[in-house]
Amino acid sequence: MRRLQMNQKGYTLIEMMVTVFIVSILVGLVLPVVGAGVRERRKSQATHDAIRILHRARGRAIESGSAYLVRYSASANSNEGALYVVRGTTNRCNTATFATPAAAQCPSSSGGGDPNLICTDWWLPRDYEFAGASYTIQLMHTSSASYGQATASTMADPDFCFEGTGLMRWRAGTSGYFSDMPTMPGTSGATIPGGGFTFTVRSLVSGVERGVNRRFVVPFGAEARYVQ
Repeated sequence: MRRLQMNQKGYTLIEMMVTVFIVSILVGLVLPVVGAGVRERRKSQATHDAIRILHRARGRAIESGSAYLVRYSASANSNEGALYVVRGTTNRCNTATFATPAAAQCPSSSGGGDPNLICTDWWLPRDYEFAGASYTIQLMHTSSASYGQATASTMADPDFCFEGTGLMRWRAGTSGYFSDMPTMPGTSGATIPGGGFTFTVRSLVSGVERGVNRRFVVPFGAEARYVQ
């Protein structure tokens, strides 16, 4: 009886090594592109979530009839920045008392749980970190003479306050009178006309800025909106 022999074929060691080498090159080319795409999507999401924080504060003020404060802190979370929302004791910004939000009093991404009596809402850049990419939010000085990052000499961290009527008032710093005037603080006590406050959300990898900055504005007499 004749035995039929099957023609068995396989990969040689060299062929397998070449295949693995090619696959590793392709993976090395694709991963940075995928990572950059995810980083940019998270940055866009972070920007829109920051805008929603302001929208929700105004909506809660109208619904409850109480004033709501949105505090921007540039120095929070190792200078990453943050937004905190606090409910006031009355319906008017200039008569209400607001508790001072602090990292120890506001829930974090690791703490979880329901908002406590200090913060009713919050926005933290660390919640969007991805594969070594960190995010920051910065206030921009929007005078005609300068469009760089705001500093203590140009503009203190602003507070935004929404009254029960939906009116937004603001102040430079964490104390003092809330105004609804369409002017912003300039240098040496001067004021400058402006359309509102512009914020930039950035992504950094190993301390180096990556990708396209996202911007949103908190305009005078209107709701916060995305601009870039």
